[in-house]
Amino acid sequence: MKTKNLILKSMFVLTAASLVMTSCKKKSDDSDTDSSRDNAYAEATYGDVANIADEAGQKGTVSNYKGPENTNLLTTCATVSFTNQVSTDQDTIVVDFGTFPGCYGPDGRQRAGQVIVYYSGKYKTPGSSHTITFNNYYVDKNKVEGTKTVTNNGLNSNGNMSWSINVNGKITLDASNGGGTITWTSSRTRELIAGWNAADSTITWLSSKWSITGSANGTTAKGGSFSAKITSALVRDLTCAGAGRQIFTKGAVDITPNSKPTRSIDFGNGDCDNVAVVTINGKQYKVTLR
Repeated sequence: MKTKNLILKSMFVLTAASLVMTSCKKKSDDSDTDSSRDNAYAEATYGDVANIADEAGQKGTVSNYKGPENTNLLTTCATVSFTNQVSTDQDTIVVDFGTFPGCYGPDGRQRAGQVIVYYSGKYKTPGSSHTITFNNYYVDKNKVEGTKTVTNNGLNSNGNMSWSINVNGKITLDASNGGGTITWTSSRTRELIAGWNAADSTITWLSSKWSITGSANGTTAKGGSFSAKITSALVRDLTCAGAGRQIFTKGAVDITPNSKPTRSIDFGNGDCDNVAVVTINGKQYKVTLR
């Protein structure tokens, strides 16, 4: 009987040790950066949409828009049209990038379809808000859907214009980009830290920089759920060219995938590139963002 008990105890110890070793191995092998990559892509995509809507709104009554010296974010082939639903204001703006293949912008991205903006007041007026929707809108063949609501908060304590932003979005990736669907819900504060002209309440887009704080949650293109919290303000620098303009140049986000340890994504210290570093369990992985 004593021998039998000893054998059972030994088997229990060996089994427990095996579980601990397996657990440690899984922890050390956790190199999943999907949630970090997909959250960053959604963040940049819906942030880009806000820039497009704001820039279109700033041009007032312009119906066909080519931008100053053909360098504007809306690109030379996008058109902007306005619909007066209230006689004293221009309430609906449609930015049309045309049917596929659409337009290639100075940031290197290919856009097609329409971004539709409904304003409840002039976009640059504190307290005003607008809602952005989409009609067959694609970025690099990825379909962008959902709604984005933006409220103008006026000047903050830093003396900068800021906006409260809520997104309920979905991005369906083209097969050439890996396929799958990213869902993304977020609550953000967006601050203009460079490029505001106080004299005429306009934005100089090609020299503008934006700071973003807040939180989000969603699912990756592979179906895994995650939550995200910005731990150091993200900076979007529109003075950058190409890939550097597409994504954030500074800041950090903590990403917590379902049932996995929190990982941090660091966008760097201001370099104009689309590279970030993801840290998981103390181990770093360099990733190239979409």
